[in-house]
Amino acid sequence: MRHLVAVILGLALAGPAFGQERPVPATVTGTHHEAPQPSPTPLSLTETCVAVRLQGCSVAGAGVLPIEGDRRLWWQIQDGYTDEDGIGGGLLVFEQVGDGPLKSVVRAFEAGAYEAPLLTRVDSGLLLVAPGVSRGTGAGDASVLMIRQEGGWRAVDTGWQERAGALLDGREVRHRPYWYWQEMLAMTPLWRPGDAGCCGGAGVALLSFDVVDGELTLTEIQMLAPRDD
Repeated sequence: MRHLVAVILGLALAGPAFGQERPVPATVTGTHHEAPQPSPTPLSLTETCVAVRLQGCSVAGAGVLPIEGDRRLWWQIQDGYTDEDGIGGGLLVFEQVGDGPLKSVVRAFEAGAYEAPLLTRVDSGLLLVAPGVSRGTGAGDASVLMIRQEGGWRAVDTGWQERAGALLDGREVRHRPYWYWQEMLAMTPLWRPGDAGCCGGAGVALLSFDVVDGELTLTEIQMLAPRDD
């Protein structure tokens, strides 16, 4: 853990300032819907927007995530806009076994943009993470988390800050931290109630997470830098 903390801190000090070029929101939300029929194909995901909800839709990315054996996840990221919300993104994830049809796992259009999804393991199962940033200047988190348990995918409640209680001890995370999803870690400044929105004055912390009973849960805070006095 000490080595990992040193590497993470070094990357942060070498990179852009918190809350500037790499804003990461503090609250994660996602949506799980059924895919429309007929089922798309892996080739169509690379060429054409499916489940079109965005005007001017274009395919921003597509790919595959192997799970085990002949089971895999296919994904598509979309760019476009709506008259109501302006510029935004779309994310679709499908599961396929062998040469069978693609079955919907995620269909989300709440974010301003999505990034390529990834898989990581937690104690309670295989976790699918699709990072997303919300529309607007606030750069809120619109990431989607799903966990595979008992042969199916279930949405993860990502409102972790609402449950942090004594661990945060009155402090807040107002911008998206630097997420390290494979390690279930995040690094972020912490805000006191009276701090300005731009700048957290309660120090810099490394946050550890797990998925407990279907909820993204903060399990530990390790301070990396002292608070401003």
